[in-house]
Amino acid sequence: MKPISALLVLPFMLASCTHKEDAPLLTGTIAANDFVLVTAYYDIDGDIYLEDFSTDSLGRFTYSPTIPKGTDLTLYVNGSTYGVRIDNGASASITIDSLGEATFYGDNREESRWLNACFSGYDPRRYKHIMERDGAYDLAKYTGMMDEARSTTEALLPKIVDESLRDYYRSLGEMFYRRTKAGILGADAFYNNPDNRGKYNEEIDLLNRVDPNADASRRTGALFNWTATTIPFDFSNPAETVDRAEAIIDSLVTNPANRRMIYNICSEFIFNINCPADELRAYISAFGDRLSAHQREVLDKRVSEIESCTKNGDMISCNPVLVAPDGTRTTLTEACGGKLAYIDMWATWCGPCCAQIPYMEKIADFYKGDDRIVCISISCDEDIDAWRKKLEQDSPEWPQYVFNGESGQQFMTAMGVTAIPRFIVVNPDMTIADIDATRPQSDEAIKQLINSLLAR
Repeated sequence: MKPISALLVLPFMLASCTHKEDAPLLTGTIAANDFVLVTAYYDIDGDIYLEDFSTDSLGRFTYSPTIPKGTDLTLYVNGSTYGVRIDNGASASITIDSLGEATFYGDNREESRWLNACFSGYDPRRYKHIMERDGAYDLAKYTGMMDEARSTTEALLPKIVDESLRDYYRSLGEMFYRRTKAGILGADAFYNNPDNRGKYNEEIDLLNRVDPNADASRRTGALFNWTATTIPFDFSNPAETVDRAEAIIDSLVTNPANRRMIYNICSEFIFNINCPADELRAYISAFGDRLSAHQREVLDKRVSEIESCTKNGDMISCNPVLVAPDGTRTTLTEACGGKLAYIDMWATWCGPCCAQIPYMEKIADFYKGDDRIVCISISCDEDIDAWRKKLEQDSPEWPQYVFNGESGQQFMTAMGVTAIPRFIVVNPDMTIADIDATRPQSDEAIKQLINSLLAR
């Protein structure tokens, strides 16, 4: 499932920028023969920001965000992750060569080198399992990558002069290491042998324990884990959920920035339940002034988007392009073929999605030969090779597709899909029968729904 975070996307124009002496300054050059999109991620007192900007045609950029203090930036460029430290009144520069290697200059050079080694070394995408034909998860490979990242970051720490910042980076690196190790142990148990889960449980639980007041817990995303395991959510009662959350947070969390982020996280969890917009507004209202103005703005915008989404009974408003395993292109309408369609949206990197595959196979097999219905799986994967390898491993006998480019995201936005797995039932006339259908795991429930629709 995709992680959910509080995001604000702000356009950033390079033209006519003037740099103030007390503002941070980051300049850079990316080896390219055209414009390059750069996304900067940073945290200010518990609020998470994403800012998109573009280089010029020669790969050059100047970036000077408005921040109250020194900030650690994560830069996403051409599918790779980089780290850099910026400070008010200081300047920094990054050069990324044709191989994707970064070199730093100017102020905060050593700090940026450490951040870059940490953010790139522990980038979750490096540890994303690509299913091989036998499905084996290479624990030794990922453990080696993790240990190499730890060794590199530890070697760079002594070069950071500021003692307090050095201590913070040490704790940050350790938290990244712990979270990565917990992740690869859990993946090894999931892919290789479910029985290993028992062997690893104690260590995974220990690694996942975080201090809700530590700045490192916020910067590494560990507060999402803490919130999910600590706060009891009752999605049928927004007010009671907020009251329980407030009691726990107020008693355990004294760091103001962490408190803000935890409340923001609590408000984000409600978008995973796919409830109507009026219920979402009830949750947001219940959290009230516990949320930052920034987070309220983000949530209000997203609820407005959901209100405009397709609903049961509506005609599908977006007809995405789909690509079959052999490269053939079609559209969703063509794939449905004028039949009742049970549609599965999934991805190879989504554990809960993969867990539904055996049940989806049973549903597809049950209705095989019934020309009135078609079962369809559509992958959200960007890594097409990983998708194809997964199909080679599983050999599914029902239609398989992957979204083509932006049309997939447009479709998911139009349908109000904020998390996967997600199942949708579409009538033969391409109206929505059930926009958030029962998962195939609930075998009798989904059969009852499908049979009732076929009987019309």
